[in-house]
Amino acid sequence: VKQASSEDGWINVVLMPFDEADLKRNVPDRVLTLVRTILEEKEAKTPQEIPVVRRGNPREATFQEDPVKAALELGWIKEFPGRGQWIYTSPYTRLLEVIEGILMEHVVDKLEFQPFMLPKLIPLEVMKRMPGYLEEIPEGMYYVCPPPREPEAFSKFKETVKVAKTVPRDMLRGILKEPEYVLAPAQCEPFWQFFNHETLIVEELPIKLYDRSGWTYRWEGGGVEGLSRIQEFRRIELTYLGTPEQVVDIRDSIVNNIVKVVDKILQLEWRVTAAAPFYMKEGDVGNISDSKNVAAFDLEIYLPYRGERGKAEWLEIAGCFVHKDKFIKSFSIHEMKNRQVWTGCTGLGISRWITAFLATHGFDEEKWPAEVRRKLKPYKLPKTLLWPK
Repeated sequence: VKQASSEDGWINVVLMPFDEADLKRNVPDRVLTLVRTILEEKEAKTPQEIPVVRRGNPREATFQEDPVKAALELGWIKEFPGRGQWIYTSPYTRLLEVIEGILMEHVVDKLEFQPFMLPKLIPLEVMKRMPGYLEEIPEGMYYVCPPPREPEAFSKFKETVKVAKTVPRDMLRGILKEPEYVLAPAQCEPFWQFFNHETLIVEELPIKLYDRSGWTYRWEGGGVEGLSRIQEFRRIELTYLGTPEQVVDIRDSIVNNIVKVVDKILQLEWRVTAAAPFYMKEGDVGNISDSKNVAAFDLEIYLPYRGERGKAEWLEIAGCFVHKDKFIKSFSIHEMKNRQVWTGCTGLGISRWITAFLATHGFDEEKWPAEVRRKLKPYKLPKTLLWPK
């Protein structure tokens, strides 16, 4: 684009020359769409109130502090040199096992999701198909540069480390190859790649799968906050494929089941809000009177230490999505008779569930809900002369 302007309802764009390959890839069309989006985003927009679809009763919390402070003092976590990362010790991990187990029992297994184990090192070719990620939030991912498998390429680097006892990062930049992967920022990328160019049959749908085999990674930069906004975190990722009716029903069943968990078992103060995914540029949550029109329902928990309910930022612990056919098109998934198929996914952010639980109930296990106390296994915290303080 050489120049772009808007006047009297018209957008005027002066383009540089395109070659034949650009035209075949429809680059001019996407350039015009991008210009329109940028100009529209420059216009002032009135902030919209978050539409709350459902909410639980207010609860009186037995704890008012930021849980990260108490967790550090008690030795439940310990600092790690990587920003937004922690070492989680025995008591924290035992609690995580309990809450993850409750979610597996009351949500994942109850709704008959089947287990998969997925890669967490995602090729850029796969990320290119994930709607919105590289186009909208490339700054939110860790990029992985593979090294050459040649020991001699690292000879000077190794000598410098031995002699200077430093890590010469400038040398590494000259040795490593270009970025070819990202660390999984969504966890569902390999699910969709599994179905890439595959043909489905409506009569054999829905397909319901889950993965809880490892970490999810997001580069939060300066947005890191205690235990609630971290760069390496645990999740149970649920994905589902089916007819539009099946996908909406599955998503809504997930919402209903996780609400029962937070309300009846974990006894947290919750609300369900309607949201628009980041890849929906228009940001419209849809007509919330019909669940089929809502792209995402978020389950949020009130954290007492953040202030008054009406003013404080609530913590999102689950995002429950219906993608419609966006991922179907992006990953070239087909149905045998060209009948309509949709996808959806739900991320249960276990690390955030723990934060919400501790921010509400604190660290005195005698004050925890009965089901959590019953399932908690014994633990022994290793101690040194100086730790925990």
